[in-house]
Amino acid sequence: MHYLNPDTAINPTDHPDHTATGFAIQAISTMSIFYQSLYMGYNAGEAGKSLSSKEAFWKAGIFAAYETAVYDHSGYSTLREDPDIYTNWCSSAVEPVIAAPLPASLDGK
Repeated sequence: MHYLNPDTAINPTDHPDHTATGFAIQAISTMSIFYQSLYMGYNAGEAGKSLSSKEAFWKAGIFAAYETAVYDHSGYSTLREDPDIYTNWCSSAVEPVIAAPLPASLDGK
């Protein structure tokens, strides 16, 4: 399961809907049987490593496709919120926190 880490100490600038989604995922009773990759959100640009030109190109391209789809369907632009956040995010990366499944004897199931 891949999702944004809801811990506000790790993701202090994330939006409340992202944090709530992360907590909702963690509240799923069977979540302990899955591998989990918890990602850093918008502040990855400040805390992450710089991407290579090729990596930044592809990450920015994926974001551009997302931005276009959201705008075309709703008229809303995420870039309008704060272009600097997204520019920094597109040029950096942070390794996710990986949580391994608990053995059956530890998860109570």
